[in-house]
Amino acid sequence: MLRDITVSSKIEIVGNITLVANNKDITITRADTLTGVPVISVASGATLNLGTETAMENMLTIDGGAVWNGNEGYPNTDAAQTTDRSNNTGVRGNFAIIRTDGTFNMYENVILQNNHNNTSIYDNHSGGG
Repeated sequence: MLRDITVSSKIEIVGNITLVANNKDITITRADTLTGVPVISVASGATLNLGTETAMENMLTIDGGAVWNGNEGYPNTDAAQTTDRSNNTGVRGNFAIIRTDGTFNMYENVILQNNHNNTSIYDNHSGGG
């Protein structure tokens, strides 16, 4: 049975896996020390399914660990605003929460939240999902 966890080292998906939250809400959180790699990496030829095609009973949340505060709001959606006045007192990762070279499917009742990259360099990968 899946349970809440804090991930302190990258999870590498090399086969086919499906994560579901059927008995209770589940949160997978990036640890404060996990900043140089994504939380989950899907290898070429592998498949990660978050949830199922038919809705899960509960919520599955992948949390990047950023903690946004201040009343400025995030993200900055004002095209005229040239600076980001929000403040993250949590994790600033070098990579997104999930990186995929394989197939990634995300279904209903799954949330990716609180990711804050501390660089302006983005990995661009194509694949499933």
